Amino acid sequence: MSWKIMAFSAYKSFTIVFILVVCLFVTISKIIFDEVYKESRIVIDEAFHIPQGLEYCRLNFKFWDPKITTLPGLYIISAVILSPFNACSDYWLKFISFTATFVNYILLFAILQVNNRHDKWKNLFLATNLSLLPPLLFFGNLYYTDTVSITFILLMILLFKIEYIILASVIALFSVIMRQTNIIWVAMLFAHLCLVELYTAVTKKKQVDLSFSDIKLLMQQLQQRKLDVKKVPKSIWCNILSFLAVCLSFVVFIITNKGIVVGDKSAHVMTFHFVQILYFLLFCLIFTWPYFISSVLPFLYLVQQRKVFSLLIISFMGVVVLLNTEVHPYLLADNRHYTFYIWNRFYQNDVFRYLIIPAYYFGGYCFFRCRMLENNLKAVYNY
Repeated sequence: MSWKIMAFSAYKSFTIVFILVVCLFVTISKIIFDEVYKESRIVIDEAFHIPQGLEYCRLNFKFWDPKITTLPGLYIISAVILSPFNACSDYWLKFISFTATFVNYILLFAILQVNNRHDKWKNLFLATNLSLLPPLLFFGNLYYTDTVSITFILLMILLFKIEYIILASVIALFSVIMRQTNIIWVAMLFAHLCLVELYTAVTKKKQVDLSFSDIKLLMQQLQQRKLDVKKVPKSIWCNILSFLAVCLSFVVFIITNKGIVVGDKSAHVMTFHFVQILYFLLFCLIFTWPYFISSVLPFLYLVQQRKVFSLLIISFMGVVVLLNTEVHPYLLADNRHYTFYIWNRFYQNDVFRYLIIPAYYFGGYCFFRCRMLENNLKAVYNY
């Protein structure tokens, strides 16, 4: 009986610590939230979002600001939550984002628990660390689509992982209504769903995380027509069709709307901007640098051992920077965004754009190295 008592004691201790950490996170976030609100009632694009949110909160659904580019998901949520309590004010609109911040914290922990139930202390640390990401924490104080949009994405992923697929597809639809670019997450889950369900139907084995060898085997068996459509359970087709319906609805929206944004279309034209991938690698490097310290020496060793390969990678990145660096007019004109100052103080200098390329290379190396280490750990510990 002693091991049961110890297990219960450890569970109780963790529960107490978890509650204390969440309460501390909410308390400190609330203090910061109130200070930000006192300093400035309107921040950046809240000049568009807050008036729109107030109109929807007052159930005036005919009003629409043509400068707003996203679908009205945020304003609908605001109306549903605030209107019954007659709490239509800029403070309570912002409070929705604040609430979503610690809801995201809980959802992150829940997703990590699903992935790895045996290391709840590590999951708590990771959920806290992710929730403290500065850009994410900042937008939790503003009435923007970002924070609530992430709430719907995390909820969709959690439901997907615990195999409430149809409910996840409903949340997926709401996530797209919240922010159109969320369709990328929906499409990735849809592709994953199709592969897993087809793999299960063909091999009769349940495997959530498919490797490249599994996908290769699946494609070979599909080419050999070993998938009998009539023998595939109806539940599988329902799951696939539920996500397919969301993706097709988005395609219909794009065609009828003649673009991805609903307003200010002339300033929001879809383009291929591959340099954004390099910016993303640098972003990861800056905000997760303690995690990548251990990669410095292996990276230098790689460069030393594979000089030609490294030169080719850096040259390729240089060509991408040269031919594909896009500068949005708002980036040059709108000094309300921090990216305005980053661009003007650094990237405006052509020399800097190329001097920073080795950092992109290092960021890419760290990204793929960490992914490989993660896969190796999964293989060793079988989780």
